[in-house]
Amino acid sequence: MSAALQITNHPKFEKYTLWLMTGKIAPESGQISPTLSPDGADIKTSHHSDRKTG
Repeated sequence: MSAALQITNHPKFEKYTLWLMTGKIAPESGQISPTLSPDGADIKTSHHSDRKTG
């Protein structure tokens, strides 16, 4: 079994399967993105900075 299938089939990560495979979410179906991802839960309260680092 490929690493991607092992991760997306693991109960802990099932809610991220759609996001991992397509970059899309479907909250009404329980398919979400992780809080720390650029499109995660923080997007509602925090806007992406155009500031470069490094």
